[in-house]
Amino acid sequence: MTMMKRMRNTYLPAACLACCLIAVCLLCSCTGDEGKSDGIVFRLQLPPSLEVQSRNSVLGGITISDVWVVQFDAATKSLIKCRNFSGAAIGDTKNNQTIEVATSDFSKISSNFYIIANAGADYLASFNGTETDLKALTKEITTALQYDLNMLTSEARPYQPTGDKVVLVAPLKRTYAKVSLQWNAPAEVKPLVTITSVNVVNLPNKMAVYSRGGGALSTPYPAAAAGNFTLTETPATSAALPSATQCVFYMGENLRGMGTGTAFAEKNLPAKGPGGNLDYCTYVVLKGEYKYSSASAPIKVDYKIYLGGNLMNDYNIQRGMHYDMTLYINGANSADVRVTITDGNVVVFDKVVEISNTVEF
Repeated sequence: MTMMKRMRNTYLPAACLACCLIAVCLLCSCTGDEGKSDGIVFRLQLPPSLEVQSRNSVLGGITISDVWVVQFDAATKSLIKCRNFSGAAIGDTKNNQTIEVATSDFSKISSNFYIIANAGADYLASFNGTETDLKALTKEITTALQYDLNMLTSEARPYQPTGDKVVLVAPLKRTYAKVSLQWNAPAEVKPLVTITSVNVVNLPNKMAVYSRGGGALSTPYPAAAAGNFTLTETPATSAALPSATQCVFYMGENLRGMGTGTAFAEKNLPAKGPGGNLDYCTYVVLKGEYKYSSASAPIKVDYKIYLGGNLMNDYNIQRGMHYDMTLYINGANSADVRVTITDGNVVVFDKVVEISNTVEF
């Protein structure tokens, strides 16, 4: 089949953040312990505590229901404190799209703070690991594809105990991707087409708390194991999809890597996939019927689209990205796919580059 594929990449200004968390740290004093031996006084003083206020309750349509604040010693890399805040501790959204979350009981020493929002009040209740352990954590995806997954995280925010007041800015990022899909057709073709279902295959079963689970850029994530994926077709809609009606679903990041395709037609060829196969690469299938005007009965049709950073050789589905696809159906074996990829963590989009090509299947 002949398929015209277009992709629009949007480059984004780093300053325009849709989700931002500001932590205001107020220093407090803390009494120490004393001991005596042979006339020598030993005074062991614990580090003074910090009172942390973090900002962020509805940002970009996401309600902040709970916030984990995790503090690690910058020198020893050991865990200092891990606490969850929810309920009355989370304030209202400010005009500058921030929310204050009143926290306390953190230590006044050189450290790194990590913020995890909407993971659940019990998520880190038994955590006692390192920064590497924290980055490797995952969260099960138990909600249907149609629902926003909501978990947000910040990268490490370094803290130095200088002065009486410290402001930590912690931009939050989504830990998942959003995919929007719709189809359309010319007026003379539209009555001949019925899309009965939209299904997604090779969906990650978990979200990584931090990108790639803290692993190397060259390492595919999640690991290539059947237990990490739903390999069967998962419905993205509960009914037929009418034309010009958007189907939206959310999924964990799936970073399979780059293939070797040099033309758009090669995106669906296993030999051109990462490592010479398409195992665990996520794709969408639109299933339906096409009825030729002269035929008495319709024929079954499938339109299969591999997701990724481009429509030629990139099979990476990144966290925080929105993949917006429109399928223009011209016949039973002819379609035009147009994809716009944008960063869901920002408000304003700057430079746009559009790529187009024609493919022969």
